[in-house]
Amino acid sequence: MALGNGLVYLSLVLAIGGMITSVLRLRGWDRRFLIISRLITLILFFLITGIVVYYYYIFMTSDMTYYYVWQYSSVDLEAKYKFCAVLAGLAGSLLFWVWWIIIPWFIEEVRAMGRKIDSDTLDIARLATFGVMAVLIYVLSLYELFATTPQNALDSKPDGNGLNALLQTDLMIVHPPVVFVAYGVLVIPFAAAFAYLLTGHKDWTRLSVFWGRFGWLFLTAGIGIGALWAYTVLGWGGYWAWDPIETSSLLPWFLLTAFLHAQFKYSRKGDYPILAPFLGITTFILVIFATFSTRAAGLWASVHSYGDADLSMTPWERFLDIMDTIPSVRVYVWFMVIAFVVTLIIVYRAYAK
Repeated sequence: MALGNGLVYLSLVLAIGGMITSVLRLRGWDRRFLIISRLITLILFFLITGIVVYYYYIFMTSDMTYYYVWQYSSVDLEAKYKFCAVLAGLAGSLLFWVWWIIIPWFIEEVRAMGRKIDSDTLDIARLATFGVMAVLIYVLSLYELFATTPQNALDSKPDGNGLNALLQTDLMIVHPPVVFVAYGVLVIPFAAAFAYLLTGHKDWTRLSVFWGRFGWLFLTAGIGIGALWAYTVLGWGGYWAWDPIETSSLLPWFLLTAFLHAQFKYSRKGDYPILAPFLGITTFILVIFATFSTRAAGLWASVHSYGDADLSMTPWERFLDIMDTIPSVRVYVWFMVIAFVVTLIIVYRAYAK
């Protein structure tokens, strides 16, 4: 168990190391720092992929010695639901999200070796990507992915706690992975937009166009599948009920759609040189907001939340209580605040030039 958690900490160290080497590379230091950064990307890709594969393995084999497996699976659960149960809780879904951040960035590092793109654009995008990964892996480390199941839990339910009945549907197999794939790949437009606003180099769209469209397709599919799930499983009597957390996933979709249009106009005619990257950045900030909304257990009453809202408190009191008691939520809030403030500063600088 300690080895598994140790690998998560190693991933965090590598992500921070990638940030440091990216900064050194930006400051004009030796080309070897570029090689080191790419090597870190390679190691992180295989390390996180290995953790994900092993996590699916312990679910499929019903290894109840792991607390997360015990919480969301059981020995008699159908294999297809064991497979999707990995994403039923906070830790597994976050692990999957981190995986789908390193996958597109690994692909971009490989592609960069065979095409012309300004080194500053790549270096800043790499720094931003490693920064996001470091934040999310830190949050992941708070959950202790490989925690041991308490003995009293094993004694009471030796075959596992089982998966929530509402999640035992074929739509569960598709909906969460599709959404988190979208959330993951949208880091690339976010990072590329930062690079453009700081450097003014127009080749940022070589990074952002494909992944922006890819993310839009998956996010659209994820929202659509979620609406179908609500109609067939939750019994809302419709596809959309403006559930608070359901709605929070729609916000980045609106901005992403606007971003794709603005980016297209920028690529063709040079229009929206400030608005296009601003939309790319704020789209991902709203992805973090959607994640915060889901994981801020108790802030809003929602079937998607990982906890129940205490309606005896005002919304502001609930928010302060959650900030005080859930460390991961504090990280998400501070990430959003810092990212938005930094964005406003660099947008102002770019506009003033």
